[in-house]
Amino acid sequence: MNSTPLPPRMESWKPTVVVGIDFGMTCTGVAYSTAPEWAEPKCIQRWPGQFQLANKVTTQVAYDDRDRLITWGFQCHRTTDVATSIMNEFKLYLDPSFPDNHPGRPSHQEAVRWYKDFMRSLWVHLDSYFDSVIPDWRQRNVQILISIPTTWTSPQLTARLKSWLEEAGLATAYNRRVDVNQTEAEAAAVYAAKQTFKVGDIIMVADAGGATTDINILEITERRRDRAKLRALDKAEGINVGSTQIDGHVKELVKAQLKQRRVQCNDDEVHWLAEDMMKSCAFEEIKCGFDGTQLQMDTHMAIPEENFPEHNRYQRQHVTITVDQLRSIFDNQLKLMFSAMDNKLHELMNQRPDPVKYLVLSGGLGSSKYVQRRIQAQYATRFPNMKVLCADEPQLAVAKGLVMDRVQALSTGSGVYTGRISRVSYGVLCREAYDKVRHRGEDITEDSLDKTKWAENMIEWLVEEGHAVEDTDFTKPYRLKIPKAEIGQGFEAQFVKSDAPAKALPRSLRHDGVERLCTLRFRFSEQDFRQSSSHQGFRLERSFLSRRRDHYIAEFNLRIIVGSTDLKFEIETMDGRKLNMAEARVEVEWEETEIRPKPKKPARTMFAAQR
Repeated sequence: MNSTPLPPRMESWKPTVVVGIDFGMTCTGVAYSTAPEWAEPKCIQRWPGQFQLANKVTTQVAYDDRDRLITWGFQCHRTTDVATSIMNEFKLYLDPSFPDNHPGRPSHQEAVRWYKDFMRSLWVHLDSYFDSVIPDWRQRNVQILISIPTTWTSPQLTARLKSWLEEAGLATAYNRRVDVNQTEAEAAAVYAAKQTFKVGDIIMVADAGGATTDINILEITERRRDRAKLRALDKAEGINVGSTQIDGHVKELVKAQLKQRRVQCNDDEVHWLAEDMMKSCAFEEIKCGFDGTQLQMDTHMAIPEENFPEHNRYQRQHVTITVDQLRSIFDNQLKLMFSAMDNKLHELMNQRPDPVKYLVLSGGLGSSKYVQRRIQAQYATRFPNMKVLCADEPQLAVAKGLVMDRVQALSTGSGVYTGRISRVSYGVLCREAYDKVRHRGEDITEDSLDKTKWAENMIEWLVEEGHAVEDTDFTKPYRLKIPKAEIGQGFEAQFVKSDAPAKALPRSLRHDGVERLCTLRFRFSEQDFRQSSSHQGFRLERSFLSRRRDHYIAEFNLRIIVGSTDLKFEIETMDGRKLNMAEARVEVEWEETEIRPKPKKPARTMFAAQR
């Protein structure tokens, strides 16, 4: 997929409305703020099909028996007059590498379709809503910010997510722009940082939502009335712990009891019957209100009469989820959460003596009184000086955090994050002058231009996992040998990524643990070569030996800008001219997110310039 070049005027484009969308596994929240006041973000509370105010809308879409979209959100359960299939809990399947072998799991293509249908429907509603409350809405510059799970570490997936959103109609107008630029962990941390912390405070933010729990440890580096600054002390971590896992375990208990009672359903029908029974008894409210105390009552779910043989239909039956069973399910999720938190706390203690002063909980599961009480009990003795807090509006932390970070950047010139920790390593393929010891077993070629030997497909790691990534860029000089006949043609730089620890990064494509990421294609103009005497970095190498050919040496700087969720690239010539992704002369082709075979070596590979 080629990225669509942006017109140069977009570089100075600034929004007058910022909209943050927290696309969740079970519910989706939306917050916004407008210029020139840039007031505290407001959240959308009015939704189609919901007569009461609600901070979030259910993440679901409904289709008829011909697989046509009927409706979305709260309206899905009001479509009783047509045959419907309601699709929900598909968020994690947008990542094609999500490890789930459940036989009923949706395909990646199905999840993408449902996502686009949901986001298209959501935006139609938001567009109408904003048109009724914001003056000159149609003429405003609107930036739409989307967060992604912290478990997603692939810039390819971010690029595709942005293209799906554009296809869904979120950025079709000239003054609409959609960006995927923060993880849920970072957005929740921004929201948490706006509370009354002091400079030097170290906080751990645990955003426990529907599908995942994201954990971040940060230091408050600046705190003023109009802005806050955060510095990450460790890479953010996401684990598959959330309220939907609790739903899944309860559903399995219900299904087991239904089978014991020999209801007249096949396995697939039992699955949907269990889900309907949980909805009919308002299990979501029971789960959110669960506190695990002795006053808590068992949950009884009535079995519809039509699911029994006629002679049993009038014997009222139900299934029961006891308080002990529900407590056990909560505790199993909490064990995983505690393990991840413990690892983060111990890693920090090994690096620096400063203790974590606050543990801030956000997200739907983080707002649970039972979860809060168990976490307080877990750490009261081991970390007595660490205070457990709950975010002011825990379920809106991500949506509001997205908006607050962007508004601060617009108002003060810089966002909340002053530095992040890279979650993966990024490198570029290059060739190295052949060394018979160092390059034993590597791909060796002889250059047709000057007959020197090179080791191909070597990797120069520009950004290493676990290392600090400030809001700056990484720039390194490289060279290309270019035959005279190829001037004006396009050239490539191939980037790779690795999840391996920084101390064990592979040195070439012949080693395991490396994945192809993208190809950066760029093109110098013929003028660069024709005027090589005046354009620094382009020089002609003449050869007086019959086995060698005249060729150019193009020397340039390769710049990589590492964002929270994406990468941007720039080529800079030695005389200061820049080629970036907003120009037609630079484009990026992202690899598919599925595992691919190792790439063939490019026809002409760049090599590091010696400085």
